[in-house]
Amino acid sequence: MTSGRDQEVRFWDSQSGVATGMVIRFDAFVSALALSQDGARLVTVTDDGEAQVWDTADGVSLAP
Repeated sequence: MTSGRDQEVRFWDSQSGVATGMVIRFDAFVSALALSQDGARLVTVTDDGEAQVWDTADGVSLAP
């Protein structure tokens, strides 16, 4: 996963280095990312203080 000033988190295939096409869009800059040890969950924090948990398989928010 990567994030930048474009207010998006992009998913990449770790083997090929090719973008998977899955993108999560935000209303604010994503200031932090954390991946669970098993890679199944992603936590994002935006600069407006919002934290969310995501399922990395489908990009669905699990908790606000």
